[in-house]
Amino acid sequence: MDTTVLPSFDSGSDHRLLRAKVRLNHRTFKRDTHRGPPIRSPEYNEAKLQKAMDTYHWKRAENPTEDYEELVKGLTFCAKASMENHKPTGERLNAKAKQLLRRRGEIRRDHTATHLEKITINKACRIAMKESLREHRRNKLLTAATQKRSLKRCRRELTDYTTMTTCLKDKDGLPKTARTDIERIVTDFYTNLYRSTTVVPRCPSPTEERPPPILTSEVRNAIHSLKEGTAPGPDGITADLLRVGGYRNKCCPQCASSGNE
Repeated sequence: MDTTVLPSFDSGSDHRLLRAKVRLNHRTFKRDTHRGPPIRSPEYNEAKLQKAMDTYHWKRAENPTEDYEELVKGLTFCAKASMENHKPTGERLNAKAKQLLRRRGEIRRDHTATHLEKITINKACRIAMKESLREHRRNKLLTAATQKRSLKRCRRELTDYTTMTTCLKDKDGLPKTARTDIERIVTDFYTNLYRSTTVVPRCPSPTEERPPPILTSEVRNAIHSLKEGTAPGPDGITADLLRVGGYRNKCCPQCASSGNE
């Protein structure tokens, strides 16, 4: 907002007439007040991933850092070649609820419809939508339990709305309403909360004895024991990508050899 004084108007006092220009940035307003859709983990086709790993020309380097970068580059290429679209989710409203909603629209557009008809169709729509949403929630939870997936995550995905944080106070006690300032306050708070303040004794110096080598089976078991749906690291490689099946031929031997060097 820009404010300027109009000098041509003199009221004979210290008060001056002001002119203000208000500019609203809809993109900034939407970023600060709206929440985007949740990030969904990609899905991979095992057959396409195996084919991509077999046809990709894998390279090895003597430098461990360059060797790891080549491994990440190969896995990223194979992941893009085998990535699939998400399966369409089931509809929340059944055919009965949709039919009643269409009928309600027709009654609202009809000028000859009575007040009783409008009240009746509104009540029928509310009952049908409530039953349909309850059945959709029940089917989703039952499917997650049958497939041995996380019920907590399933309930979180079924939430119709979330409470947005619109204001937080910084360390000086000043309220902040911008989304960027709120994210910075939350990041600083949890960083200080989980930061280690305990003095940890230094590990003893390694002996001259060479440790036992890392086996390929150990790397395979470690990858298989990772949790599903976890966020990737800076390299962008997810545990789901390694667990699909292609790690048996390429990833595990290379990780084991890199750890033994």
